[in-house]
Amino acid sequence: MSIQYDGAYKRVFSFREVIEHFAKAYLRGDWQAAVLWETLELCPTEHVSPEFERRDNDLVWRVSRRDGSGLYIYLMLEFQSGVDRGMAVRINRYMAMLIEDDWLRRDKGQRWRVPTVLPVVVYTGSAPWTAGLELVPEWPQELRALEEYGQRLRYLLVEAGTATEVTGERANLADGLFRIERARNRDQLVAALGWMRKALSEAGNPELDAASLGWFNDVYVPSRARGVRVEQLTSWKEAPEMVEQHFDSWADAWIAKGEERGAEAARKDLLVKLVRKRYGAGAASEIAPLLDEIRSPPALDEIGFWIVDGNSADDLLAKLRKL
Repeated sequence: MSIQYDGAYKRVFSFREVIEHFAKAYLRGDWQAAVLWETLELCPTEHVSPEFERRDNDLVWRVSRRDGSGLYIYLMLEFQSGVDRGMAVRINRYMAMLIEDDWLRRDKGQRWRVPTVLPVVVYTGSAPWTAGLELVPEWPQELRALEEYGQRLRYLLVEAGTATEVTGERANLADGLFRIERARNRDQLVAALGWMRKALSEAGNPELDAASLGWFNDVYVPSRARGVRVEQLTSWKEAPEMVEQHFDSWADAWIAKGEERGAEAARKDLLVKLVRKRYGAGAASEIAPLLDEIRSPPALDEIGFWIVDGNSADDLLAKLRKL
């Protein structure tokens, strides 16, 4: 997904109103009474050690707990249509570096408390998220006595496409975004836009209004109405009229996009079948997730030649991992 898409979503989630709404709606449980929401702050990440290979669309929020300690909410925003199967591995590394950075910046005169870090992945892609949600080693029987000392990590996944709508008298900003993302017909989209307008009106933050409108103009509309020229909105009040005027052309673009994705999926299925026939089921199961990450039709064509002309499954896997 483009840097523009990443940046637009990050700008919206950089407002404390949005992250508070998100946390209250999707990070459910009795824990919320233990924090002071008025202390919620976005943490700068530029100070983190050079080894911390953060991504531009990652955010770290901190909220103070009533006992004086803090809770970090490490938010990873995933927008691509493909699934990152190594997410648990990456989060494990990022969290370790975040805790190390907290240790290095500690007050030397006070007892250091290990910070509580909650890793959350927000996924807006169209393909179902199939990557594992935890990183747990499988201890062999002869080493089982050491299992309690091994690492265990699990991250929280929030999928915009399947998130439950948030009900209540006050509209939820994060839920408003996800409703717009999920809308698949004219009525759903008009209703979602009305809900988002209500949430923004209740928040009363002009800068957030501008950031969310920028997301709608620069990201949402181009991603739905590919090749369709639409004048940019200057106010959320204009959105319903614009949808009524242009939705039919958007629908045509959606259909074309769906047909393109269907053709891509069929091509990948064929490649997996070829691998299974030539190298066996084991090789096919290893290659399938690697193909998920590939979006280029010429690259898929080239892989077909590799399968036919290759000498072994290991050689094929090595080539795929270099793409």
